[in-house]
Parts: sequence; C-alpha cells; structure tokens
Amino acid sequence: NGPYHVGVSYLDQDIELAGGEIEADRWTLGAGYTYGPGMSLRGALAMGETSENVTPTSEDFTQITVGTDIQF
Repeated sequence: NGPYHVGVSYLDQDIELAGGEIEADRWTLGAGYTYGPGMSLRGALAMGETSENVTPTSEDFTQITVGTDIQF
C-alpha cells in the first residue's frame, strides 16, 4: 500500500455487574501515512454507544484522535 495504511474495527462488549450490566458498541476507522523512516502521522474516528441497566442510561459518543509516531 505504499506509505498509507487504513484499518477498521468493531467492538461489542457486555460487562456483567452484581447489580446489572453495561453494554458498549464501537466502530473505529483509522488511517496513517509514513513520511520518513520511523516517522508517521496517524488518525482515527470512533463512534459508538454505551448503555447500562442499573440506572437506565444510554449515551452516544464520537472520538477523534490525531497523532504522530516517531521511532528511532
């Protein structure tokens, strides 16, 4: 793929607690570009939902991550 890379992931998680359960779903799309030996730019967009039934709540979220990776 040359200096570019792309990835997609999905998380479906259920956590059982003594008083109830927490559920989480998340989709993530990430990409990166290597611009020199040991140096790359990276970014990701994650979207999902969490819910719990102890105190019935549900929340949607969006997360954007940008960074650089330098290895020497």
